[in-house]
Amino acid sequence: MLPMTPAAPAARVFKAFDQHRARWVKQVTKLAVARLRASYRAVAAAIRETDGSQTEVNIAADTVLIADQANWLKFYLRVYTTVGLDFASEVATGLEAILGKGAPLPAETKAESVTVAEWRATITQYVEENSSTKITKITETTRTKIQGSLADGFAAGADPYALASSVAAQGGFQVGRGSVIARTETIGASNLGSHTAAASFQVPTIKRWLTTIDTRERPDHADANGQERELDDPYEVGGSLLLFPGDSSFSAAAKQIIQCRCVSLYAPKK
Repeated sequence: MLPMTPAAPAARVFKAFDQHRARWVKQVTKLAVARLRASYRAVAAAIRETDGSQTEVNIAADTVLIADQANWLKFYLRVYTTVGLDFASEVATGLEAILGKGAPLPAETKAESVTVAEWRATITQYVEENSSTKITKITETTRTKIQGSLADGFAAGADPYALASSVAAQGGFQVGRGSVIARTETIGASNLGSHTAAASFQVPTIKRWLTTIDTRERPDHADANGQERELDDPYEVGGSLLLFPGDSSFSAAAKQIIQCRCVSLYAPKK
């Protein structure tokens, strides 16, 4: 992959970055779909153990979904750590090449001085501090979908096994939703990893928002294209603040995050 720097041609950078990211999306989609299927299976199993009344079924489903939030946190930690570290390495290599031109690098600015463990700790802290809202929304969406599938069964007086079957038989929805989750979180993880690597150099750094203009971009993101900031200053995109594309630490609107394809470019400040 090309170095993620403003000196590189934007179209080539985005293409290389997007191709790299696409390979991860395939893997993360499998994980997201598997996690959703496990959630639905667990709810279905709990429903089978009830008396079939609406009250008992709803309590059983909610109990499972609340407990399942811990599994979603594990999912986020796994995805963000694995994908983030991969992109951190790529960006660190690119920045080190720029910083090293013409003179030896001071030891404290070399990427090698920043261990993978330190990157991992930064990424882990970010996920633990910023994933709760996303996990809550996943739980709420799952609850709404399950309640919808149960409504007809309650009206018809279905037994617990029939109710459980109506919950389990939602494979198509799980695949589609898993794909959206995977694309959104792979993008967030890749950009978090890139930002983490840039910050690890401890030298004044600028970043530039890069949007691919191909008729698929959002108007707000087209307007943000080329926006430059100091490393620790957030971009302003459609009224939301984002430290990097896909960032949720400033409570950015979901429409500025979900399936965003944008990236940040980094370079030492002149």
